Amino acid sequence: MTRSLVQRMIWVPSVLLCCWSTALAQQVAYVVNSDSDSVSILDIAKRTVTATVPVGKGPFASALSKDGAFLYVTNTSSNTISIVDTRKKVVSSTLSVNGKGPSGIALTPDGMFAFVANEESNDVSVVDLTKKSQIATIAVGGNPFFVAISPDGLRAYVTNSGSDSVSVIDPVAHVVLKTVPVKWFPMGLVVTKDGRQVYVANTSKNTVSIIDTNTNAVDKTLVVGSTAISAPEQFALDPNSTEIYVTLYGETFVVGIDSSTSAVHSPLPAGGSPMGIAVTADGKTMCVTNQDSNTVSLIDLRTKTIQATLPVGNKPSFVLISK
Repeated sequence: MTRSLVQRMIWVPSVLLCCWSTALAQQVAYVVNSDSDSVSILDIAKRTVTATVPVGKGPFASALSKDGAFLYVTNTSSNTISIVDTRKKVVSSTLSVNGKGPSGIALTPDGMFAFVANEESNDVSVVDLTKKSQIATIAVGGNPFFVAISPDGLRAYVTNSGSDSVSVIDPVAHVVLKTVPVKWFPMGLVVTKDGRQVYVANTSKNTVSIIDTNTNAVDKTLVVGSTAISAPEQFALDPNSTEIYVTLYGETFVVGIDSSTSAVHSPLPAGGSPMGIAVTADGKTMCVTNQDSNTVSLIDLRTKTIQATLPVGNKPSFVLISK
């Protein structure tokens, strides 16, 4: 074998690896447009919408597969989950759920199961994503909206907006372990990276409840926003710090909370009626969906300023970013 051939054999895989690494480094945002029955796909670096994918009726939230190949979108009006092939940017298949009004969705850390909150039937559907079928139904409180799963996969948490509570679920046994009272109309929630706390947005008040996961009880309640109708909605974790961001639907901004001290920080600007929120893996950019203007704000977290505002579909309700 000649030296030049060996060099070519080494060079070609290196080029392919370089291209693959570049592709992986690209950060893409997926925005669910509730009133347009679609998902907008954004290239964050280029600040452009690269595609719009039609999904089911009344989409609300989404979750991304562990490898980023598929996006699972809940459709509240058609009681289905659209599975979007993120490479082809099309719906590859559609799953039906037994519950009514599927809203929030979260995947187990191994990516094998989806937990879906059904707002109209007051239960949670457990979906086997390998078999693409529902395997269990868990009764919870009134009007469940969002689901979050602990980093170790041992607990799932569901906000019950109609009964002002959070259901704590064993995701293996498919049973509710405890129901934790919180404040009025809880919506979004997030588990801290260490799994010790759950932050709950009380939308009908201007508060955030912090649940201690060891005791399954509210440890603190924080006031956020400037008015009683600030309406905290959804959360995003900063991957590189202890900061947690929450959108305030009744305001035009986002606030940060230091989860190590519970300190509420100065607001960051967003658009009208900010709702969905996500932060890039490098912690530099935040994406916020604005329902009043049907846009997404790209916020530079270093300068704390809006760098771009991109038009998307009608009533964007949720956003997530590829890892």
